[in-house]
Formats: sequence, C-alpha cells, structure tokens
Amino acid sequence: MKSKILGFIAVGLLAGPFSAHATLVSWQFGGTLNTVSGTASEISGVAAGDAFSVTLTFDTAAPVTNGCGGGIGTTCRHDGAGAQLAFTSLQLGNKSFPEFGIDPNRNVIIVRNNVDFSGSTVDGYSWGGADYDAGTNERQGIALILRGSQDLNVVSDGRVLPALPPPGMLSWSTRAFEICVGISSNGGQSSGCEIAFVNGTVNRVSAVPEPGSLALLGLGLAGLGLSRRRRAY
Repeated sequence: MKSKILGFIAVGLLAGPFSAHATLVSWQFGGTLNTVSGTASEISGVAAGDAFSVTLTFDTAAPVTNGCGGGIGTTCRHDGAGAQLAFTSLQLGNKSFPEFGIDPNRNVIIVRNNVDFSGSTVDGYSWGGADYDAGTNERQGIALILRGSQDLNVVSDGRVLPALPPPGMLSWSTRAFEICVGISSNGGQSSGCEIAFVNGTVNRVSAVPEPGSLALLGLGLAGLGLSRRRRAY
C-alpha cells in the first residue's frame, strides 16, 4: 500500500510543474544567423550561418498600455512596475553574452490579433528591448518577432501571452531575431545599424523550466524510483 501511495505522490509531483500557472516564464529561442555586419568588436568573428540562441523572460500578465502602434486589434504590453521583460544567455556563434543591456522603460511586448490590408492573418508576438545613451547618441535594440496565420484566440491556455510556446509557432511566416546598434538621428527613436546588425531566423522555441519546477521534477522522479524499488522486493 505504501508503494502505491509513493507512486501517486510521484505522479502528482511530475504533473505539478506543468500545471503550475506562473506569471513570469522563460522561453529559449534558437536558430541560424542570416546577416552579420557593423563595426563593433563584440561581433568580430561572428558570421552568417552561425548558430544563435537567446533566453527571453517575460511576464504573461504584463499590463496593457496604449500608444505603441501596430494596427487595428493590436495589444501592447510594456515592461515596468509589475511586469518584466529580459534577454539573457545570448549566444552568437562562439560569442557569449550574459545579458543584453536594455532600459526597462523602452521594453515592449506587442501582440497582434488582426488582419492586414490583404485580408491575411498577421497574428503573432514581438518582444523588443532598447536602450538610448544621450551622451553618445547611441541606440541599441534587440527584438524577437514571431508572426503568422494562427488565431491567437486559440493559443495555449487561452491567454494573449501564453505560458508555453503555442503549437505551430515554427510554421509561422515571420520568425526573426534581430540586434541593431547605431547612432540615432532622432533622439533614440530609431537609428542606423552601422555599429552592429545581426539578423537570424528562429527554428526552435522551447520553454525553460523554472528552478522550483526542476526541483519538484527531481523529487517526483526520486519517488517513482523508490516505489519501483519497493515493488522489486
């Protein structure tokens, strides 16, 4: 009887991490670089054809704000108090960066849930971070854009910002990863990308388990192993 109880506990622990509804989630994006250009020494040795990966952490309950554009039906969710958006563990070819320095006040999550002028669905997500140094007039930005013909009303768990990557995301028409660093001509709103420009195509997206979920998963596996050992005797 005790072994059965241990087995039920283990199954519950295994299911727990997947049923937990965390607000802050992390996804890892990876793919292949298409374009690398610019004068920055940080990207020397990085070339088109190299692999890239980046981990994006964002708040699925980020507050809705207005004024970011994007067209009819677009929902904009900004970073700031009560929300988070961070790019970490950036890998470009053989170059590693622990994080990409961005200003929380310039971060934005754009959710498109509409159609374009041709009637095609352009639902999807854009996560963007930016920073502007008024002293050097330098602007840097990083973005992940995934968009295609999938109705956002039917994504995982029904939320506009899902906890898990939506099924079929890798079949979407737009799966771009971009970094742009340049001198701004209009106070940080935009810039050329002469200092650094990196563009890539995303070909894999996966959820990154939280440390707490990994611990529960380990306990669950241990419980299953113990119950099987007891049955063997």
